Amino acid sequence: MNSTTIQKALTYEVTHVYDGVNISQKELNRLLAIASWDNRVPMFKAPGRVAWEPIEETITLKSNPDYTFRAAKLKGVGLYNPPSDKKYSGIISEAYSHEPSYPTTTVWDDLITYPHFGIADDGHYKFAYSRPSPIGGILHERAIAEYNVAKEMLSVGIPTIVPLAVIKYGEEFQFEGKPMGAVLTLSVSTSPLRASQALYSAAIRRGENQEADAYYDNMQATLGVSGDPSDEETRLKVINIIAGRMGQMIKQFSMAGFYRYSSEWSNFQYSYETDELLFIDLDSSRLMEKDDLPRFRKSLEAMRDLATVIYRSTAKLAYPTIVEKYTLTNVLKYNPILQIISNYFPDAPQEELEKISRRLYNSFIPHWFQLKRYRDEIYNLKWDRVRRKTYKMEHDLFYILTITSLFPLFRQSDIGKKYPDCPTDTELLKRAEKYLGYRYEHFLYLLQDGKV
Repeated sequence: MNSTTIQKALTYEVTHVYDGVNISQKELNRLLAIASWDNRVPMFKAPGRVAWEPIEETITLKSNPDYTFRAAKLKGVGLYNPPSDKKYSGIISEAYSHEPSYPTTTVWDDLITYPHFGIADDGHYKFAYSRPSPIGGILHERAIAEYNVAKEMLSVGIPTIVPLAVIKYGEEFQFEGKPMGAVLTLSVSTSPLRASQALYSAAIRRGENQEADAYYDNMQATLGVSGDPSDEETRLKVINIIAGRMGQMIKQFSMAGFYRYSSEWSNFQYSYETDELLFIDLDSSRLMEKDDLPRFRKSLEAMRDLATVIYRSTAKLAYPTIVEKYTLTNVLKYNPILQIISNYFPDAPQEELEKISRRLYNSFIPHWFQLKRYRDEIYNLKWDRVRRKTYKMEHDLFYILTITSLFPLFRQSDIGKKYPDCPTDTELLKRAEKYLGYRYEHFLYLLQDGKV
């Protein structure tokens, strides 16, 4: 996939090395050399800024020597942007190339133009945008953030990719006056593929990608799910197991005081070798205590992170390449949303959880079927991305509906006891009305399950 052309090595400085792993100096030097393009081009398995390198000499966790790593993830070491006839999730760069390149100092426009649902300093809802980021690279400070969060999560037993090192590139790699760098982390998974293969990625279109098919087969076998991997109900059984674990993990994440995780299924790695679901891509995550968050924001941030898992698990059913692969009957039968919230609120009444899950699906279904209606135009790129987005579910309304619906359960749960400064139902409705404006009437219709 990648060129073997020898390029000039990049100058760099090692700023962080994790002392919690057993690694030879030779193996560490080898991985650092790859990150600096020293006589070798990093191996990119997919378009983006992440290289993937198999381990050559054994690396283990000091606290558990039986925990053996199989590969290193090198984030921010360059750009791999080959031409493609299908660009559904945004264009990395118009400068296509079959060969990877050094990190660039060009702004990644698509990253900063996508709005994220967030919580303002006063506790009200807002749209937030990512800070400018370079294509094919990351700021040194972001590399440090990912390293530190992974280290802190590991220290409290949260399943995560393990930090190894951070490097800072030389003066030629500056972005908006700040140094660029890379973060090296360790994985127990042989494959760079992520949990998204179970929900919407290449493995769902069986027969088109042998590597994805093999990864999914191993996932299904390890999870103990029998059946034809191309069958929708088999896939939904796998999805439900993963979704349930995500519900548990995002609760564990919040209980430990972390917040602001981008819970896209592609930001979780599943290792079929160890049957683990792992947090990955942690550079946007933070610790509430270190940010000195006011008490009233903590419960809201925790709920926002739960809402993100639910939103991503729902909206991706309408992903352009797989929109016809799921039926309403079977999605409601298996109900992945219910798996998420049942694992997050294990003591909540099942009837209430089922009612809320159906309410959230009801907000998604009309948009889903509009996209199903035009699936051929979308899949064959007869529609541009802007037109397709006009048919998608309004994710801010979905977030507010999710947060408002689940907060009563949150207040009564163990995590609600950890973050007791929760807004009342009346306060939540006022904030929804202020943010949504004329859409508030639609929100109430959904919240009250069709009762006006």
